[in-house]
Amino acid sequence: MTTYPIIKRYGLIWTSLGQPKETLPYFPEWDDPSYRKILCGAYYYRASGFRALENFLDLAHFPFVHEGLLGDGCQSAIADYHVQSTPDEIMINNIRVWQPDPDGTGEGSYVTYTYRILRPLTAHFVKTSTQGNLAIFFTVMPITETECLGWMGLAMNYAFDVPEVELKAFQDQVVAQDIPIVESQRPQLLPLDLQKEFHFPSDKASLAYRRWLKQKGVTFGTL
Repeated sequence: MTTYPIIKRYGLIWTSLGQPKETLPYFPEWDDPSYRKILCGAYYYRASGFRALENFLDLAHFPFVHEGLLGDGCQSAIADYHVQSTPDEIMINNIRVWQPDPDGTGEGSYVTYTYRILRPLTAHFVKTSTQGNLAIFFTVMPITETECLGWMGLAMNYAFDVPEVELKAFQDQVVAQDIPIVESQRPQLLPLDLQKEFHFPSDKASLAYRRWLKQKGVTFGTL
């Protein structure tokens, strides 16, 4: 009988089919007792896991895909932001946008994002607003090169009076808006040749992600 090691963390069970080269990515807010924690998913995508992860990083789609929630069509411009890549992770910061309902509480505000891409299929952001911090940890498990499951761990240090079922329903709504967009992208696999698709200045995070994957030699689920 073949056995595999498991680790229980962030509400999930993690394993490896081989000898892992790295430890699990760290989600600091999940271990912070001042935050409430909610696990959302699994979300099924008929798409490459890398397409799903890149969508999580995409800033420009908020006003168009999530109008009235995470974006406002009248305020769709994305100001310049900073991206820093290292062999271990990508940091994306200085992102400030207006959101009508940034977290499901119904309170609109300007928010500031800081993203970290921790692994080829795991990323994390902290969204800071006048209410506090909302952190989301998104990790994707490939099923095939063109199918995947995603989970989102939410950690918030405010809105303790909002029922968990409402916050989960909000996240489910946001992801339900994302999935058809991700599934409609062609090619289904994520092109790592930056000449294969047209990009805008607001795509700096996506471009850094694709370069990073190519440097790591990722071929499964990519072109």
